[in-house]
Amino acid sequence: MTRSKIDAFFKEFPFLGNFFTKESVEEIKVARISEETLDLTPDVRMNGEIWKPILFLDRDGHKLLEVGVRTFAKKWYDPTTWSGVSRSWERISGGLERMGQKSDAVRYILQFDRHNGHLTIYKTPKNLTIREWLVSINQNNAIAARQSVAEVDNV
Repeated sequence: MTRSKIDAFFKEFPFLGNFFTKESVEEIKVARISEETLDLTPDVRMNGEIWKPILFLDRDGHKLLEVGVRTFAKKWYDPTTWSGVSRSWERISGGLERMGQKSDAVRYILQFDRHNGHLTIYKTPKNLTIREWLVSINQNNAIAARQSVAEVDNV
């Protein structure tokens, strides 16, 4: 991606400068949030460094939440990880659930890959809060499930 395109994105989304330098970004993609997006997790290296952070932002670009990595002590030593510590990666869906009603303020979800400088900006659906969108997905999935059951019953 050309520097002029990256400059244009930083102009369209001025809050990006609060989290990244233009020089650290090699590519920017903008997409609508989808069901697949809900399963994304931050990428974490063995040393605990978050390599692909995921941030929830409000309409003004203020950080509401960073999708987390939970660290907890194990009851025994694990030779595969060389430690008695384990990590659990939170999904985007878990972060939204953790926020509860406050998730209504989420307008952007950013995922940045520090390895290659790729930034993805996920936008929430127009005219819907994230919770309203999730309810509509659940309703659509329930309808599809009922239709599948009806088709099986008719065979």
